[in-house]
Amino acid sequence: MTTETEPPDSSGKVRKDAAFRIKIGNETFEFKTVEFADQKVTGAQVAEAVGAHPVADFVVLQQLKSGEIETLRPTELADLAPSGAERFFVIRGDGTERFLIDGLHMEWPKRTIDGLSLKRLARKDEDDVELVLERSDVPDEVIEDDQEVRIGAHGVEKFRTRRVKLPITIYVDGEDYSVDKLRVTPNEIIRDIVKKDPTTNYLVRLNHCGGRISYKDEGDSPIRLRNGMKFLMISVGPTPVSDPAIRTGVALFIEGLRDLGYNPVALEGHPDHIVIDYEVQSGKFAGKHVRHGFIVPGDFPMTPPTGPHVSPEIHPEKGEGQHPTGAIHKTCSVNFVQKAGGPWQYWSRPFPNWAESKRKVAVYMSHVAKLWETQ
Repeated sequence: MTTETEPPDSSGKVRKDAAFRIKIGNETFEFKTVEFADQKVTGAQVAEAVGAHPVADFVVLQQLKSGEIETLRPTELADLAPSGAERFFVIRGDGTERFLIDGLHMEWPKRTIDGLSLKRLARKDEDDVELVLERSDVPDEVIEDDQEVRIGAHGVEKFRTRRVKLPITIYVDGEDYSVDKLRVTPNEIIRDIVKKDPTTNYLVRLNHCGGRISYKDEGDSPIRLRNGMKFLMISVGPTPVSDPAIRTGVALFIEGLRDLGYNPVALEGHPDHIVIDYEVQSGKFAGKHVRHGFIVPGDFPMTPPTGPHVSPEIHPEKGEGQHPTGAIHKTCSVNFVQKAGGPWQYWSRPFPNWAESKRKVAVYMSHVAKLWETQ
């Protein structure tokens, strides 16, 4: 995606009749090739070339040969010669946030951006490259391609890219498995890694906040693995007869909590977000009173909540790692913070081998109790 120009003449100068072709992209990295007759153009001309009107409502960015990205003002000139700007972005906005990637200064007119877009800005979106957010007060965090990051919230964020080292570790139903390649199909994970039958099981991928991507009917489509990626394996067999087959979802989960003596409350505007008061029974926090939040899948008991939300905060935020102090996220609990009040954090703790359990609320809550016991 480089600027395309006519070659210079024998004197090394670009011919006056040369056509200067540039790539102009948007926030989703869709690029349009535009041709200019002049070697130098203003930011307003770049915006107008892709139909951005009025110009004042858009931010024009130029990416230099060095890789750095900077704002191009409407009246400011950009050089389209081979040594000048590499490519441009025209994005609706009224200002930019600043950050660093591999030491390069970047600007972007959106306050949130996903990991893949950051890698694309750095021109390092290959399969074997991962993005790391550097932090001074907590451990560095690997940012997933589909994970959104807020920039400008804590000063100038610093990112770096690095090559992925094999083998990597993935988790299926809470169990860890070592994998020596980056691209596999869901059926290969089930058959060759977990040693189960892909004709009676399918995979669901969990993002860092417990969101789900189902690979049902897509078992032979390769997916790009990343270290620490989490999956649930869903059995396509019948729901155990001990659970009412015709009743699923939040209502069934709430009923199960009430049967255990809890008083579950759904968050206003988020009926799948359930909150209970909880007293820790064992472990070093025995006797402590906390609140637990659960985001209940619509197909419960087929799949369980991926992990509890906890208030107050127990551990520092740490995106990587495992129980008890790793895989702790604050941004995932924003709905609980806004609607239930107080500080919250999310513990990414998928239930191990849920498909082989009785798939009852009591079974899931025994998993929560074990999380406290093993602190």
